[in-house]
Amino acid sequence: MILVAAAILSIIFVIIYFRLKRKNELNRAVLVQQNLSQELRIAQLTSIRAQMNPHFIFNTMSLIQGKVLNGMKEEANTNIQNFSHLMRKVLDFSGKELIPLQDEIDILEKYLAIESDRLDGALDYTIEVEEQLRGEVIRIPSLLTQPFVENAIRHGLMHKTGSKKLQIEFSIDNDYLVVSIDDNGIGRKASEELNKVRRTGHTSFALDAYEKRIALINATQTRKIGLTILDKQHEYGMATGTTVIIRIPLELSTHG
Repeated sequence: MILVAAAILSIIFVIIYFRLKRKNELNRAVLVQQNLSQELRIAQLTSIRAQMNPHFIFNTMSLIQGKVLNGMKEEANTNIQNFSHLMRKVLDFSGKELIPLQDEIDILEKYLAIESDRLDGALDYTIEVEEQLRGEVIRIPSLLTQPFVENAIRHGLMHKTGSKKLQIEFSIDNDYLVVSIDDNGIGRKASEELNKVRRTGHTSFALDAYEKRIALINATQTRKIGLTILDKQHEYGMATGTTVIIRIPLELSTHG
């Protein structure tokens, strides 16, 4: 009876051992798959981020060339410094998931300095940072705001006559970093109509690509990044510009 009991216990032990081993193998396989999925998401995000608009590069080089040919050496040198600094930052950050907020703002400042010069100073822009954010170590998804700023200029303000205003604000609302990008351009509907007529094929950091990027980031987070686009109108229904609001959970800064 002792031998029978020992045999039964041995069989039970072997069954439990192999079940646990199988379960551990399955858990490892799931973990590997999760890691692969995460790497895929990062690779996709990197490929999206790595796009630097060739149209912008061409226009900037033409701007610098024109100033050199007209003997405006100091202005050309300033443009070269801003452009090289911007390109270096973009290349450095294209492989990073998160960067300090101040670096993101620095990219915007260099980009807008170039665009303002290209528009002969007609672009009136401001970047405001809430006092509470100054000195705080906050990280956000790299190069998240610049494409929306570019859209505001390319598709809203570029076609507008008269005053061209762009206001960018960074603030905190509860546990979210809120980025507001507000322009007084011609609005999205009028811009779409112009693009259909011109058939330029230039979409300037297509919005759907960045909505996809936000969706990929959100797939790894409990609290999601929010994106709201508002079409502004005055009382008679005419477009008065566009406002983009991005809400970024502050806990993102503790990951990556």
